[in-house]
Amino acid sequence: MRNLTIMITAFFHACILGVELDTNQVQSEQPLSRFKRNYVLVGKPDAKLQFSFKYAALRSTNLYAGYTQQMIWHVWNSSRPIQDVIFAPEIFYRVDLKKNWAPYLDLGIYEHNSNGRSGQESRSIDKTYIRLALKGQYSGGLEVTWKLKLSALYGEEEFNEDLDQYIGYLESMLVLTNIFPYFLQDEQLYFRVYTGKKFSALFDDTGGGYELGFNFRFLGAKLLPTFTINYFRGFAEGLLNFRTKTRALRAGLTHRF
Repeated sequence: MRNLTIMITAFFHACILGVELDTNQVQSEQPLSRFKRNYVLVGKPDAKLQFSFKYAALRSTNLYAGYTQQMIWHVWNSSRPIQDVIFAPEIFYRVDLKKNWAPYLDLGIYEHNSNGRSGQESRSIDKTYIRLALKGQYSGGLEVTWKLKLSALYGEEEFNEDLDQYIGYLESMLVLTNIFPYFLQDEQLYFRVYTGKKFSALFDDTGGGYELGFNFRFLGAKLLPTFTINYFRGFAEGLLNFRTKTRALRAGLTHRF
């Protein structure tokens, strides 16, 4: 229970942080800001939690140290074990493109993913990447954001030498914001896909995966996080059992991108 308290506290701290800071803009005033999604989701077959932040490493520069931690928690088991944890520190440089349609380009100098275990359960991989963000705004307040990440993978451990086959080099996320402004607020429909080493892996079930989610808040609601429904299908949602294909439907709270 102590671990759960720490995780949920970290999530709400990340949410509070996100009130003042926009993750899609270069931040010079505040060195610490949210990075990727922060969420607590519960469903079938388990729960998934994540918190993420970035820190401006040097004053007046766009060099950042980022940290993301994802946990898969088997809440329905009698002992409620936290089955899989991904620790993901990284260093990247954000190029401010100063374009309405292309706000920034991230140059990922180094990203490390590992599960913190030893022996045959140890999993780790390193990445160097580029990530481009594109954005469009349309009538009625609709906003479309597309993020494309291309990675070079290396440093696989002995027990996960084939991990690149399952996660691949290409990841894409499409986010639609303000879809139903007359009924909801801060709503986002998002679709994230990673292809696996072969582009055909998604279709022949040999790698890759995707998730579809919807974040929303009812009009007038004062709760800071949004409600979320999320569906995942594919491989390598976690690192420990990355070769096993999983399906999961979960709901909970998320802070906006």
